[in-house]
Amino acid sequence: MVFDRAGTVRAIDNRGLEDGKDVVPAGRETPTAGKELTILQQLMGNVGRFSKPMQGK
Repeated sequence: MVFDRAGTVRAIDNRGLEDGKDVVPAGRETPTAGKELTILQQLMGNVGRFSKPMQGK
């Protein structure tokens, strides 16, 4: 797509499969902070978080 300075689309290119390129996924993983939890641990950790606030407090 081609945009003007105001951000309005001025032209659209039509592309087909022959214009595509093969993508090779990376085999590595991004490390995350914290620990891995099972689905049961996640569910049990959320018990009580979604209850309504008590009246008068």
